[in-house]
Amino acid sequence: MHKITLHATFVVTLLSACAASVPTPPADRTAIEVRSLIENRSLQLCETEENKRNCKAKSNGLTSRGLGGVFLPLVANLKAMNISGEKTRIDLDVNNIPASCTNGTVTYKNNQNNAVVGGIYCNWVGIGNVLTSAQLNTDWSEPDGSFGGRYAIQFYGTGNGGGSGFFRASPAKK
Repeated sequence: MHKITLHATFVVTLLSACAASVPTPPADRTAIEVRSLIENRSLQLCETEENKRNCKAKSNGLTSRGLGGVFLPLVANLKAMNISGEKTRIDLDVNNIPASCTNGTVTYKNNQNNAVVGGIYCNWVGIGNVLTSAQLNTDWSEPDGSFGGRYAIQFYGTGNGGGSGFFRASPAKK
């Protein structure tokens, strides 16, 4: 019985020493990384193919489709974002006509590679009133500050719709 106790103590000590040598990443490591990619930046947005990093040839931003009222087909394109701290401005057009949007907020989810932009009210040609939100799930980044992954956009109000796909965000050229 004495030999078993000695052996068990040695195994527990060995396992404890191994566990102590493996660094544990902070719980919000990926949220910090995503925040560093987008905060205090102006970003140009485009759609990409899955597992590709280049913009599609005719990409006009991140696209969502829907219906205005009962019958008007809508195509909304989120072209750019300007993120300053927790506030976000977006450049959105609907059927190639610019929409006027208020500031929104951005939140970062811990242990997930995403940022959620929401609380944005947009008005389009005086009659379209919608709340807009977007989620950017970041899968990759490049040294020039570009990053990309999967996106989802929703808009609700007098027009309703949404869209999802793959994106690239690049620092806006000055």
